[in-house]
Amino acid sequence: MTANHKARLAFTSAIALLFVSGVGALFTFSDLKGGEHWVSHTHAVQDAIADVETAAIRVSRARLGYMLSGNEDFLPDYQAHVALLNTRIQKLKDLTKDNPAEQANCDRLEQLTRERMRVWEDSIRLGRDRQRNQTGSRGFDRPGCFIGRPNDFCDPGHAGSRRAFID
Repeated sequence: MTANHKARLAFTSAIALLFVSGVGALFTFSDLKGGEHWVSHTHAVQDAIADVETAAIRVSRARLGYMLSGNEDFLPDYQAHVALLNTRIQKLKDLTKDNPAEQANCDRLEQLTRERMRVWEDSIRLGRDRQRNQTGSRGFDRPGCFIGRPNDFCDPGHAGSRRAFID
């Protein structure tokens, strides 16, 4: 083998190695890009879960504000947050439509949320009915205390309320 032939072989080998390295780098970057997509998607799903939780807390807080005070100013907030909660659950379902197991979890979450909403709606309806049935009264003897309801947690001097908060 002549020196010229050896040089040509070494140069061709170096070019081939450089080409193979470039192709390998291309595949590595492609995999990295795909992994970045899934990490971003996971973060979006986690954010959507947090949004569902926040909306559920706001619904609960508005309902509880009404139930404790009898003030109907809480009800528009309640209705607005119920609509927001449904929207947030739908967004979560849209984000997880690529995963059948997570879709099943979302369906279960939606079902449980509907059941909870029914219970909350019933409690609001009962609160309104109780208010309407009281003549000359708002339906509450003090904020947070329905007339006719045991007042264990309404009277701070009551032994039951002290025991519940101390124990």
